[in-house]
Amino acid sequence: MSQTVALTRIETKLFLREWVGLFFIFALPAGLLTIFSLINTGDGNGSDNGVPESFLPTMAIGIGIGILGMASLPGVLAGYREKGVLRRMSTTPVRPVKLLIAQLLLHVAAGVAVILVILGLGSLAFGAELPASPLPFARPRCSSRWRCCRSAY
Repeated sequence: MSQTVALTRIETKLFLREWVGLFFIFALPAGLLTIFSLINTGDGNGSDNGVPESFLPTMAIGIGIGILGMASLPGVLAGYREKGVLRRMSTTPVRPVKLLIAQLLLHVAAGVAVILVILGLGSLAFGAELPASPLPFARPRCSSRWRCCRSAY
């Protein structure tokens, strides 16, 4: 586990050094939230142009996580493949899967940070309501269908 922690720490430093990626992951969704929230000013209920107020933070969170999942992570992994990092790591005691786990942990943490930044900006600057009960969204959805499948065996 200490190898994974060390690799996660190193990958975090590399992630934070790339300011262009940080801009598109954090500042672009926050900027879009700001622009669309300022456009949507009116009577306060968001009904003047047909865009509900709850849609704007959701849109910004989706953009931030989408950039993480469809641009940042594949770009890093493709760069490692192009440079032969994973192949060279296979000759060391650290397995390449540890690097992939470190990247996954880093991007999950960045996704949580995007959610917190957007919800914080939306609630503090624009008065967006926070979710009343966020725990149902945070826990995995193990519904009764899994119990049905399990009981069939």
